[in-house]
Amino acid sequence: MVDKPSSLGRGTMESHAIGDGLRVMRADVYGVPKYKAIVTGLSGFVIEVRLSGISQSREIAGSRVGDLASGNIGVVGNSKAATWDVRAPAQASFRTVSVGYSREWLAAHRSRDPECVDAASAIIDEQGRADIETSPRCSAIAEELLHLDFQQPGAALDAEALALRLFAQVMRLIVRDTDDRPPPEKLVRTIVARIEDSPRPDMTIKELADSFGVSESTLKRKFIDQLGVTPGAYARQIRMRKARDLLLGGLDIETVASLSGYSTPVAFSRAFKKQFACLPKSVAKHQAV
Repeated sequence: MVDKPSSLGRGTMESHAIGDGLRVMRADVYGVPKYKAIVTGLSGFVIEVRLSGISQSREIAGSRVGDLASGNIGVVGNSKAATWDVRAPAQASFRTVSVGYSREWLAAHRSRDPECVDAASAIIDEQGRADIETSPRCSAIAEELLHLDFQQPGAALDAEALALRLFAQVMRLIVRDTDDRPPPEKLVRTIVARIEDSPRPDMTIKELADSFGVSESTLKRKFIDQLGVTPGAYARQIRMRKARDLLLGGLDIETVASLSGYSTPVAFSRAFKKQFACLPKSVAKHQAV
C-alpha cells in the first residue's frame, strides 16, 4: 500500500494499472481535513463509487461540475485527459474507488455487449458527466476492490474481473430506461413541448436531461443545433411570452412577476426588457388603453 500524504489524513490512496486499458484508483482515508487540489482525470470512461465522504469537482477548462457523496456513483467520459478543481470539506472518512476504462478496452469488449459499450463510448464522445444512485452490487464490488491486496498472486486477474463486473452493473443502471427515451430526432421537440407546457422558473437543464436519459452536454448541443439557443434560454423566452400575455390580459405587474418566478417586480422588469426591449408597464399601459 502507498501511504497517502499526511496532510490529507490517515490511510492510503493508490492507483494500479491492471489488464489492458484498465486502471483502478482507490482511497481509504480517515480524519480528513478541508481539502483542495487540482486533479488530472484519465481519458476514457471512468466510474467512481463513493463509499463514504463527499467532494465537489469543477472542470477547469470546461463547464462540467458535480458533487459526489456517499451512496452515489460518478460517471465521467473524457475524450482526453481533463483537469478538475476538486474540493472537500473536513470529514471523518473518505472512501472511494474509481475504475478507468480506455477506448481500447471498450473496443475489445464491444462484441460481448454492444449496447453497453456504445453507451459508454457515447459518454466519452460527449464529454458527459452524471451522478447516479449506487446499487448494493456496485457497492459490494467497490468494497472488494478497496480491500484487494495487489501484492498477492492473481490480484491483477481478480481486479480485472471486478472491473468488468462493475462496468456491467453500472451500465445496467445507465441504459435500463432507454426504451422510454424519445428517438434522437424527436428529443428536442419532446422537450420543447415539456417546457412550453410548464416553463417553471426552477426547471434545470440537469432535470430535463435526466428525465430523458441524456447528458446535459448532449441536450445543450441538440438545442443549439436545432433552435439556436440553450434549453435555459428557450425556457426564459417562453416564460416571458406567457408573462406578456398575462399583462395583456389585465393582470398587474407584481402578480405577473410572482407567477413568472421573480422575487421582485424590479427583477422581472429587467428580464422583460431584455427579452422585448421595453418595460412591462408599457405593455400594461397599452392594455389599459
